[in-house]
Amino acid sequence: VGDRPRGIGFLPDGSRAYVAAENADLVNVVDVAKQEIVTRIKAASRSNGVVVHPDGKRVFFASTRSGSAQVWQVDLASGQQTQATSLPMDVGAFVLSPDGRTLAFTAGKAGAQPGLWVRTLGSPAAHPVVGAEEASFPFWSPDSRFIGYFTGGSLKKIDPSGGPALTICDAARGVGGAWNRDGTIVFAPTPTSPLFRVSSSGGKPEPATRLDASLHVTSHRYPVFLPDGRHFLYIAA
Repeated sequence: VGDRPRGIGFLPDGSRAYVAAENADLVNVVDVAKQEIVTRIKAASRSNGVVVHPDGKRVFFASTRSGSAQVWQVDLASGQQTQATSLPMDVGAFVLSPDGRTLAFTAGKAGAQPGLWVRTLGSPAAHPVVGAEEASFPFWSPDSRFIGYFTGGSLKKIDPSGGPALTICDAARGVGGAWNRDGTIVFAPTPTSPLFRVSSSGGKPEPATRLDASLHVTSHRYPVFLPDGRHFLYIAA
């Protein structure tokens, strides 16, 4: 699926997967049943992350074509690409709420710790989430009410419309999480660990994957639940 895959999204029916290949500057479109690339979307530069809108008509990806890292979107019917964020700073990891209404992303000035931001689609402005001034690798709850993220050695969640950040569990240097309809969060607590699972209400994390030394794998990260909400994909490095 390309050199250095950095994100994956699926059409609502699960028939196509969209995989961002950072070093190839492409979003590869994969026929899931055939397990082969059927077409490619040129992302211009640094395709770092990808999200498919729940309506199946738009795909969001990150690119530096405008001079800084921003989120772009492509209309799948016409192929037209437009810029979805325009901040005077680089946008990092980004996710779209399951209801398709709100982008959440990290952004920060060079040399500064990025914070959590949100932008309602159709609104021209993005705004920071109060209480999540330092954040990495955000992900949404399935009801679009909360955003999970990593900060200060912890996995936390916050209501972007207002309210305190709530600690779920320890996560020394988290690198990706995913939240399913059963209230289970699968996450990578460090860049050199397998994945763990924990209840979204908190508790003790339990192993969800195991590193295979025979394959020289030292890390599992960036989990994404499949449309069934039970199985998940992740990057093994």
